[in-house]
Amino acid sequence: MPYKVSSHRALILGGNCIPALELATKLLEQGTTPVLTWRSLDGREQIREHLQNQASGYETCRLDFQEQASLQNLEQILPSGIDSLIDFAHGELETLLAGTHDDQIYEYFSANISFRAAVVKRVAQAMLANRKGRMVYVSSTATVLQNPGQGFYAASKSAAEALYRSVGLEMGKKGISTVILQPGYISSGRGRRYLESQGRQMQSGKSDPEILTPTQVADTVCFLLSEAGSGFNASTLRMDGGLCSRK
Repeated sequence: MPYKVSSHRALILGGNCIPALELATKLLEQGTTPVLTWRSLDGREQIREHLQNQASGYETCRLDFQEQASLQNLEQILPSGIDSLIDFAHGELETLLAGTHDDQIYEYFSANISFRAAVVKRVAQAMLANRKGRMVYVSSTATVLQNPGQGFYAASKSAAEALYRSVGLEMGKKGISTVILQPGYISSGRGRRYLESQGRQMQSGKSDPEILTPTQVADTVCFLLSEAGSGFNASTLRMDGGLCSRK
């Protein structure tokens, strides 16, 4: 039985990734309006193709984490109301720390931490007007158990988790709550590419981990946006089939 989402208008960051598109479809089925962000024209086209049969039910917004000026686009949609934020967005910099150029490091953390903080601040302020809001940050088990080359990714994910946790702690009594979801390997995007490159052999001898589908992730987010999931605030939930609990 699907959980009834307690949201009328949901902002989805990183709206063209597969789990985000799956979530948008489920929200539309429940009468929630998803507002999906995109960075490039290719991303906008992916959204259009996936949701082509529901073109009148969703909105899009260009938001480039590497372009400060794109925050103006976000500010234009917030006055219409946002009561939930689901954050799938994250840049890629999976390289060995000692071999990474300084400029790459500064740009990566500026985009994935500083820009994200500016987005979360604006959305929280908009939610405060109605004293109602729910934020779900889709993080990663890399913050707990990282592979070689994931140092920047794990560090920025951990920092983003702290930002969302702070919002829940500071604004929970004002009706704005947060929850952090840490999926393990997902059969799309970065997870799919890694699994293909490693031949399904994980670090430390762990093989054949449970692979999540984008639909599973979307269903879990729907639960967290429902009344049934409203008891979680400033909390971290790990969804990895026990991967990080193994010896």
